[in-house]
Parts: sequence; C-alpha cells; structure tokens
Amino acid sequence: MTFFHRIVATNESNKIYRKSSEERSYELLCSIKQNLEVILNSRRGCTGCSPQFGLRDFNDATASSQSLCVEIISDIKNNIELFEPRVKVNKIDYMQDEGSSDMLIFRLVCVVILKNGVKLSEFDLVLNSITQKFSIT
Repeated sequence: MTFFHRIVATNESNKIYRKSSEERSYELLCSIKQNLEVILNSRRGCTGCSPQFGLRDFNDATASSQSLCVEIISDIKNNIELFEPRVKVNKIDYMQDEGSSDMLIFRLVCVVILKNGVKLSEFDLVLNSITQKFSIT
C-alpha cells in the first residue's frame, strides 16, 4: 500500500464532522453570554489598555433607585456596544422581580449577528445584590 492510499484509508475512517447551523448558532450565543459576563462583572479601570472597559462602581451612588437603574442601564449599554461587536442593542429594560429582593434583573433585547444573517435575541442580565455579580440567562 502506498503512502497516498494509507492517508486516504485513514481519512475515510475519520470523517470530518461538520456542525449544523443550529449548533454553530448555539455555540455563538454561549460565547456571547460568556463575554457579557466578563464585561459586566469587570469594574471600570481594571485594565490599563482599555480604561472604559467594565461597569462603574455603583456602591457609592447617591442617586434615587429609579435614576440609579437608568445609570446602570446606560453603563451596560455602552459597554456592550463597545466590547461585544456581535450584538446590536435594541433596548435594555429593568424588570422588577417581586419574589426576590436580592436580585436586579435587566432584559437585553438585541440583534445577534450570525454568519448567515441576524437573529433577534433576549438575554436576562441578573445582578445578585449580595455577590454583586451578573449572571446571563
């Protein structure tokens, strides 16, 4: 058996698996969620090469709760627009959760840019007031 025949025989037994567009879309959305968590859980000034990266510290804020939500939404929107180019923000709304006072929930409505077009998506940005960390659902 020649070298060429051995390569062909090896490749025939190890067929290359091609992911479906649904699998690629799912992986892209997971990657976006991970990046959003990194962005939203970073504090402004945490990196010298990009001083605008991350959210401001709202612990010392003296604003009312309503204006504080507006400030947080504005900061979230600016960071997503700057540091997550695969997402185009349509709107971000504060969602009141009657069941839990330990969490602030912001609904991100956006367009996700896919290889074969765009997809309207929604993410819940959940801020745990105890840990002060965002999780994305």
